[in-house]
Formats: sequence, structure tokens, C-alpha cells
Amino acid sequence: MRSMMFVLVVACFAGVPNRAHADEPRFSMADLESLDKQESWQELLLHASDVPPSQRNDKWTQMLERAAVGALASYQGEVDKAWTFADAVTHQYPQLKKSKRYMVQRAQVGVRGLEACLQQATPGPGNKPPKQDITVCADRSVAFAEADPTDADTGFKLAKMIARSWPMMAIKVWKRALSIRHTDKDCSEELLGKSVAEALGLSPDDSRVPEAQAIASELCWDGTKDAVIDRFIADTSNKNFRKNSCGFLLTKKDALSPISKKQCEAMK
Repeated sequence: MRSMMFVLVVACFAGVPNRAHADEPRFSMADLESLDKQESWQELLLHASDVPPSQRNDKWTQMLERAAVGALASYQGEVDKAWTFADAVTHQYPQLKKSKRYMVQRAQVGVRGLEACLQQATPGPGNKPPKQDITVCADRSVAFAEADPTDADTGFKLAKMIARSWPMMAIKVWKRALSIRHTDKDCSEELLGKSVAEALGLSPDDSRVPEAQAIASELCWDGTKDAVIDRFIADTSNKNFRKNSCGFLLTKKDALSPISKKQCEAMK
């Protein structure tokens, strides 16, 4: 029963029409209060949007918070479902972003979800093919970080988890976190420099390249310049790296030697 309700809730949150729900009478505040007393969290979340915006008072918001927290707790041990649910419910009810209690639990669920995803993306014994594509893990982490533009810490944590094994795959998550906060300490993270340097070596039309360029040239030049310049000097055979980095390196004072400057200028 709970699994079926999970599917219904996520489908509804994702914008997928639910014919059964569409044919039902709309729930009132009194109906939601009854569900709240019964701790019927999934059903409450499914029908909370039935209440018109003009009637969504503090009581409605408090019930929504309790339902979201309760629903997350009900998925204990079902890591992937909890991660999917936490992302979906936050998109459907952005009011939850103001709930510290819920957002703390949401962040914990995201970390556990990514950890499980990365385990599935790691080759098995004897180098068996992984069960999961690392791209899926990275893309889900980007979406998860984007949903809360105030929480840099969770974004950094997710980026580091990915970067430990797949540096370039973490670059978009790094960018989301750094867009929220980019202190000297944040920018000096060694894994960040490694991610930027590897991403700059990709084909210029790869969507991760502009993310790496923005981090290196705008957000975290002082923190990433050593990694970028070291790769520029060492990886002379990678034409992509030079194409992707010369543009902003030429604008940075004393970043390149006279010879390197000429090499970059020759690529214009």
C-alpha cells in the first residue's frame, strides 16, 4: 500500500496527471486536519494542493511540514525512494524550503541517496560492469542542489562525494554550490581544483566545460589557478584543454609564461 501511494505522490509531484485524483472531490482544510491527526502523511501530501492558495494559512504550512517529515521517516531503509521523494516534494511544495526541520532531513536523505547511487556506479568484483551510470548520480545531485539555493554545505558535500572517484562528473554540482557561496576556503578545496582541471580537458562542446570555465575564471581563480596552470603545462598534448582555458588565462595577470601566451594567442 505504501509503495503504491509513493508512486501516486511522485507522479503527482512530477506533473503527471493522476486520473483517479482528478475525479475525486477536492479536500478541504478539515479533511487535511483529519489526515494530520491520523498521521496519513502520504495522502495529506497528495491532497494538500487541493486547498486554494488564499486559504493556505500557518496551520496548513505546519501540517505540510509534519507530513513531509513523516513521509521521509516512513522510507527508512529505502534510500533511493527517500531521495526521489525528497526531491519531488520540495519541487511541488517550495514552502518546505522555509522549514529548517524538513530541510535538514532532506539534506541527510540526499547524501545517503548519492552514496547508494555511487556504490551502484562502481564496477563490481572482477571489474564487472556497474549497475548504475555515474551520469545519473551526478544529474540527480545537480537537481537536488538546485532545489535549495540557500544550502551550499549540502552541495559541497555531494560534489566532494562524486569528485573523489569521478572529478569531472562533479563539476556541475560544484558550480551550484559555489553560486551560493565561494569563500577562499571553499575555493581552495583540492578536489575542486582537480574537477576543474579535468573538465577543462573535455571537448569544447561538452556542457561541463562552461561550468569549469566559470569556476576558474570568475568564482574561484585564486583557489583553482595552480591546478589549472599545472595541467596547462603538463598536458601539452590535450588541445581541448588549451582551447577551453586560453581565453580566460590570457586575461589573468602573470598566469602564463611568455611562451605559453604565444601558444594561446596562436590559437585565436
